[in-house]
Amino acid sequence: MLLTNQLPRVRDKLGIDYDTIKAINPAIIYASITGIGTDNEREKWACYDLIAEGYSGVMDLTGEPDGPPQKVGTPAADLLSGTDAALECMAALIERERTGRRHYIDISLTESMTRYMTPRLYSYLGGGGLPRRSGARDSLIAICQVLDTADDPITLGLANDNVWRRFCEIAGRSEWIEDEAFRRNENRAQQRARLVAEIGTILVTRTAREWLDLFQAGGVPAGPINRLDQLAQDPVLHERGFIYAVDTKDGPLPQVGLGIRMDGAPSGIESLPPGLGEHSADVLRDKLGLDEAAIENLKSENII
Repeated sequence: MLLTNQLPRVRDKLGIDYDTIKAINPAIIYASITGIGTDNEREKWACYDLIAEGYSGVMDLTGEPDGPPQKVGTPAADLLSGTDAALECMAALIERERTGRRHYIDISLTESMTRYMTPRLYSYLGGGGLPRRSGARDSLIAICQVLDTADDPITLGLANDNVWRRFCEIAGRSEWIEDEAFRRNENRAQQRARLVAEIGTILVTRTAREWLDLFQAGGVPAGPINRLDQLAQDPVLHERGFIYAVDTKDGPLPQVGLGIRMDGAPSGIESLPPGLGEHSADVLRDKLGLDEAAIENLKSENII
């Protein structure tokens, strides 16, 4: 298997284009990750995560209504396309085991990022209106957004009528339960602005921690808006092995897991990443059949 993220012209220059590689190894699985994919009029264009996010529409819908387009707070296109490549490579390996067939895999940052926009894009393609930036306050759920408390903001999602009733009891507004203006989600959606303002006056009377304790005990979906330092100290993420450390000669090396558990065990790395050139001699000896004299000669000439 070969994985590359160079543009086609760079691959040609380096001699690692698909036609050259498959002539050397006809069974190769060749995976390409580029900004806009290959075999199209934009294949020669340079493209990074930011540019792919711009193409995808996500930046146009991220931010406040009166603010500029915003990038997502992590390199989402890079992460999504990498995950897509890993999944497709695994599928290609299984297919090759079954049929012996080689595969050329073409992954586009822009398409991976655009797939992330599927719920919005489907709605528009199906005849829906053109969505605009709303500060993430345009959910079909009437109350599903960020709200301020006496200190820190929290997220609050009153997803159905049962949750709404529990919220009303906790918030000390049991009269809202029988109010026809708020009885159903569609009613609450029509009164969204008024309702958000009234809920806001309630939430600022307690701290975020106080409200979150009440909501969690009462079965109301809510959560904090963590900074990275708070996230890094989350006890549940540590308990589940998502945030962990591996021992190295230089001391513990922090790691972030995959967020996948199998049979109760977290998925993560099984060995440390090798240092530069650490495995060169092993590959030359075990995979290419070079003897020790040839390997020592390469070392003496500073080739490896």
